Amino acid sequence: MIRKPAALLLIVCLLLSVTACAEDMKDTEAAMPVLYRATVSGAGSIVDRPGGKIVQYVRKGYLVDILAVDPGYVYVRCYNQYGYLLRDKIENVYQTDRASVPPYGVEVFGYLTRAARDIPVLPAPDTDQEALVTLHDGAWFGIIGFENGWARVIYRRQYGYVQGGLLDNLIQVRGGPEEDVLDAPLSVYTSYYSLAETPANRNRIVNLQVACRRLNAIVLAPGERLDFNKQVGPYKASVGYMSAPVLAGGTTTLNYGGGTCQVASTLYNAVLQLPGLTVTRRRAHGPSGASYIPHGVDAAVGSGNINLIFRNDYDFPIRFDASAQDGALTINIWKAEQEAGQ
Repeated sequence: MIRKPAALLLIVCLLLSVTACAEDMKDTEAAMPVLYRATVSGAGSIVDRPGGKIVQYVRKGYLVDILAVDPGYVYVRCYNQYGYLLRDKIENVYQTDRASVPPYGVEVFGYLTRAARDIPVLPAPDTDQEALVTLHDGAWFGIIGFENGWARVIYRRQYGYVQGGLLDNLIQVRGGPEEDVLDAPLSVYTSYYSLAETPANRNRIVNLQVACRRLNAIVLAPGERLDFNKQVGPYKASVGYMSAPVLAGGTTTLNYGGGTCQVASTLYNAVLQLPGLTVTRRRAHGPSGASYIPHGVDAAVGSGNINLIFRNDYDFPIRFDASAQDGALTINIWKAEQEAGQ
């Protein structure tokens, strides 16, 4: 039994410890650099952790400082309150320092790998979890990095996890243009798509594969632009595209080439990782974005100004390697062979 004075002393010590931890947390948060600033796009809540309790309500137009970003949330400071806010609740995002802060939403992938066996992508680093999707032999996918034996990926608007022991062949991404290599990608990005066995979704998967083949035929010389609508389109049956769901203006309709926006969005995220590629045109799907990719980094294509265009500002040509298998859409950007005389 603890005597009363000792018990009181223990309680006081615990309170002091909690207070000290809280003060340490405040100091840590205050020391975090502000990466981006944004305004709140609609009424929402700042929570203490993803899916946790509310620490502050926010209204449309509030200004927030963004200290960290993950696929579903931004970690923000607003009126001296810290917490997590859904990414689809912010707009007008800008970098605080263009020289040192990457474009908003950039997630650098460190490795490319190819499945040699069944590989489940799990929602948490726990083998008891139900798989989000299972990749089979031959499927290419990108990995952000490793932690405690688990590989981390982005699955739609959350992180996914793969047991590191299931991965046989890892190709390290070489993002620096100063490295004169042709056997490793400069950047990698994987998004995931539905495998539903409906006629419309089967057509969508065909469209993903057609767009990947057309993208793979492109080599972009220094100074050249890739015009997605022009070079990966036209979205017609004559080039292999089929009628599938298209997201436009917040509604879904059927049209030829449905699904190619996911190829454009995946490519856009591979492009964002490379400072030598300059995006000159890109348009989001609308305030809610596209659910197959984190909010704020989708790229709509179709016609007219609804397009993705970027320029190769490197002094070497680049090529693309795109594939769609088992729900994994992966696009890699590589240095290409210089033609004779260049």
